Amino acid sequence: MRRIRAGVLALGWLAVFAGLSAGADYKAWVSLVPETLGGLQRAGDPNGMNMEMDGKQWSFLVQEYLSADSEKSLQLTLSAGSGSPEMQSFRNMPKTSMEMEGQLMKTVEVSGRNGFMMIDRTEGIGTLMIPVNDQGIVLIGADFEVTEEELLGFASELSLDRFAEQVK
Repeated sequence: MRRIRAGVLALGWLAVFAGLSAGADYKAWVSLVPETLGGLQRAGDPNGMNMEMDGKQWSFLVQEYLSADSEKSLQLTLSAGSGSPEMQSFRNMPKTSMEMEGQLMKTVEVSGRNGFMMIDRTEGIGTLMIPVNDQGIVLIGADFEVTEEELLGFASELSLDRFAEQVK
């Protein structure tokens, strides 16, 4: 989980310097965060941030989930603002399919949306990025060895349409 969190924080600071664009208030998204995700329980309250610079905004909300034995952890990130680092990362990422020993990267369909999945079996992590519209994106990060089906199953538990409505 620390690797995922460190990446999100680093991306957040990059956004400060990269220029921000229209965002929304992360506090409005708290009701979209489920109590459980993939059978894992929420680990504390969600954390978020609203940022504004030169009249441009960007927001994110992060919720961590843990298994009862703390062996498995998930991180759910909701982010809005076309200048958000998560959205920029998705837009700049080559959407190609590639599978090699220990690595999988591919475009996937999630609730009618084109997402992108990355699984690193050597590191035992996986990430699913799902843009809900041109402003909002959902990321699911697993800090354990995860399958394609599991990542897609986690996404099916989320209210992607409700998030898309809130970040138009």
